[in-house]
Amino acid sequence: MSSRGKSLEEDFEKLRLSLQDQVDTLTFQNRSLRDRAKRFEEALCRSTDEQIVDALAPYQHIEEDLKSLKEVLLMKNQQIHEQDVKISELERMVGS
Repeated sequence: MSSRGKSLEEDFEKLRLSLQDQVDTLTFQNRSLRDRAKRFEEALCRSTDEQIVDALAPYQHIEEDLKSLKEVLLMKNQQIHEQDVKISELERMVGS
């Protein structure tokens, strides 16, 4: 092989090694960025889930609260009815 051919072959090999090094570096950076993006996405999902839980927290016991309010309303209505009966009795006593 001539010296020119050998020189071209050496230049080609240097270029090939340089390009392979660049490919390896870019591949590593790509993996690193993908991993980082995945971590950010997971953190965002966790944050969103936590925000949803926090937003719904005041409403978790709404059914129990409603049931309790209905019971209180029934008791108050019963008290009002009893007071109406007493007032009627007193009016009859005063009127007679």
